[in-house]
Amino acid sequence: MGLAPPLRPALSWRTAAPGARRGRLRDISARLAVVSTAHPATPPDAQEDLEHLAERFAWLIRMRWVAVGTVGLVVGLALWRGIASQALPLLSVAMALGAVNVGWWSWWRRPSRRPTSVATLELSVFAQLLVDVLALAALLHWSDGVENPFAVLFVFHMALGGMLLRRRLAFGLAAVTAVVHLGTVIAETLGAIRHHPLLLEQGDPLAQTELDPYLRSPSLVAAYSLSYLLVLFGTVYFVQSVAEGRRAAERKGRDRERLAVSRERLARIGELSAGVAHSIRNPLHGLINCVDILEAQVPGDSTGRATLELMGEGLARIEVVTRRLLALTREQPLTRAPTDLGELAGDAVRLVSLRASARKVAFEVEHDGVVEAEVDANRLNEALVSVLDNAVDASAEGASIRIGVRAGDPARDRASITVEDSGSGIAADDLARVFDPFFTTKAIGEGTGLGLAIAKRILEEHGGAVEIESAPGRGTRVRLLVPAAAAADGARP
Repeated sequence: MGLAPPLRPALSWRTAAPGARRGRLRDISARLAVVSTAHPATPPDAQEDLEHLAERFAWLIRMRWVAVGTVGLVVGLALWRGIASQALPLLSVAMALGAVNVGWWSWWRRPSRRPTSVATLELSVFAQLLVDVLALAALLHWSDGVENPFAVLFVFHMALGGMLLRRRLAFGLAAVTAVVHLGTVIAETLGAIRHHPLLLEQGDPLAQTELDPYLRSPSLVAAYSLSYLLVLFGTVYFVQSVAEGRRAAERKGRDRERLAVSRERLARIGELSAGVAHSIRNPLHGLINCVDILEAQVPGDSTGRATLELMGEGLARIEVVTRRLLALTREQPLTRAPTDLGELAGDAVRLVSLRASARKVAFEVEHDGVVEAEVDANRLNEALVSVLDNAVDASAEGASIRIGVRAGDPARDRASITVEDSGSGIAADDLARVFDPFFTTKAIGEGTGLGLAIAKRILEEHGGAVEIESAPGRGTRVRLLVPAAAAADGARP
């Protein structure tokens, strides 16, 4: 008696030696594992900014040791040469700065105490620079004040602030510096505080007791103050502009690198998917047929029937994975046609409604009347169903999922379908990887990690995009953006 054609692949699979069958399965699994783990996740921009700022924080501590040592050496030379009129205050400032740096150093040595956010670490850097500015202002006051040429060192601190701090904090540092230094200068010229000159001219009593008369001129003090304000704030603005441009270029470089890595992974998946399809799908279809035949021969209330049903579900899941792999790697031309996105969203909801009902999850659909776009309805429906599946899985029992279809603004020429759930949300580290093939936060056996990757590819083929916003405990919002009907018509050849 001849065998039915669908059973031939299954029997050919069964007639192979058991060791060979296991070896083929192990080989396929190993190849897929290499693809899914070959490239570790690239840290998000915020994490890279945090690491860079932490490195600069430690660098400031090291530089401050150099500054304390230099101040101590200069004060020692000034005492030896009899130049400083008040040495004790200068030594006190140097020792205080060293003590503060010991505190920063001991605090930084304990990783558990280090800031874990960029904003907190920026405030710590701001505090460091503020202490340095106050120390420099005190040193200048006790060593000839406005006449001391080392007042130019404030520019160094402004440059550091411009490079390491946000604009508001950097300009705040410049404002504090201006108030402290120029306030000291004006107070000395008005005689409100005592002037402490350097004893450079031993025979001149005036140089040892008070400020030179020409420095008391109001016009000179005003010109000095204005020029110093321009130098401080101009330095911050210039360095900030250069630093922002450099950071933007670095971010673009990281984005290009991530895109290249993603494309490389897709290329490797494409190479393997054909082998996976030939190695699995033919025997898999035979096994499914065998299970169906056996189910028809086994009574419905028997243990064997339940076992066969479980086997059928497992084989169907494998079929879904292989089908999605092929969909991800095959070039499939789009069949565009005018489509009402509201109706398309309704069709997708009906496809997912059975799973949603089992979890008691409801859908709320809102749309701006007829929102039309030139799309491949079947492909876009596939992308939307993948997003809805994820939303259902993330939602708690009795929750609702909101779906909004919007025409969008004319400037962007894009219509949108937004899916918003109130589920557990996605952590920031995972959010950067949600579009990576095979990446999933679901339990083993509950997700393939291909749904969003396929959705992204489908939207990009339409000339659109996928935007995702999420935070732990606050749910997730996914927007599918497609060109509006007029824009799509213009984009077609």
